[in-house]
Amino acid sequence: MPPVRPAHWAAELRRIAAPVLDPLPPLSASTIAAFRDDSGHARPADPWFLAHRARRCGVALSPASIPQPPPDAPPDVALWAAIALDLPPPIAFDERGPLFAQGDTALEVYTESLLSAMHALHWLARRDRDGRLLARNWLAARWFAEHLQPDNATNHPWAVHVFFAAAWHGVSSACRPLAETLLHNCQVALGRPDRLSAHILADAAEALADSDD
Repeated sequence: MPPVRPAHWAAELRRIAAPVLDPLPPLSASTIAAFRDDSGHARPADPWFLAHRARRCGVALSPASIPQPPPDAPPDVALWAAIALDLPPPIAFDERGPLFAQGDTALEVYTESLLSAMHALHWLARRDRDGRLLARNWLAARWFAEHLQPDNATNHPWAVHVFFAAAWHGVSSACRPLAETLLHNCQVALGRPDRLSAHILADAAEALADSDD
């Protein structure tokens, strides 16, 4: 399978997300607090992920409108909160394999949490200009591509950009098919991405836009 530049995938992700996002009201403290996907569901990480999205869209949220994460927050929630609140990376990662162990968490929940954490870690690595965090994410992408299936999760394309970029950088030949599966799966139920998936794709597109080097 020939390599494809990240800029190509960035354009494709934007194209798929735009028809869903364009009619939605702009992100603000009130729309973030009320946010639900097309099935009426919200997830623990949503407020901090969407606060990050608002900032990327040029929306200035007051610090008081961004909640503090609970002390027992799952790793992906803690990572997104660190991004939204400009905090240091909040957890220590295992040296190899997945970013964190499954423990007694159900496989579906663990898979989505792991992908969401990888998505967030990419932004933390860029924010802090930390090559060690980026390298750790490549290891996590390789492990995931070789040991787990995206079908275990709930069809939100978390970390799709991590796998496209990992494929471009030669991390593993399994990364591009996995990314394409994530992109496909988020469109199956509705024939398009749901609202959360569209935000995830738009965010992934921004992360890929300067990843060719």
